[in-house]
Amino acid sequence: MRIAARRWSGVCACAIGLLAVAASAEAKLSVEAVGHAGGRVVLRSRPGVQRFVTFRVTNRGDELLEVRVEPEDWATGMTGSRQRPAWLSVAPDHFKLKPGKTKKVRATVRVPDGAPGELRSQVFFTTLRPGASLTLR
Repeated sequence: MRIAARRWSGVCACAIGLLAVAASAEAKLSVEAVGHAGGRVVLRSRPGVQRFVTFRVTNRGDELLEVRVEPEDWATGMTGSRQRPAWLSVAPDHFKLKPGKTKKVRATVRVPDGAPGELRSQVFFTTLRPGASLTLR
């Protein structure tokens, strides 16, 4: 999930990108941001205001999957520290998903006071089974 924050008259814009990573060839996991096309979400908000994004995660395979949801700070691009950003949280961050079932994951963004011109984050949806394939929508 990529969050880009730019200031326009006290308003901060946040772009959220997402990446799903599957670890087994048999498992099929799809992730989509509800109401947003592609793998990027852009939010505009003022510091201190909470904004929300819902992701729909679906097990399109025939095996039970364990899924971990991990937001990482990408403020410095590919060379960043990859820590969990304090301004972005997800719930739930770990769950089991039966074949054919869908689970909603809610991301909460709260732009901090004095935020820089851009806030970026990737949210990784990872299966905990080796060899899963993945579809990003």
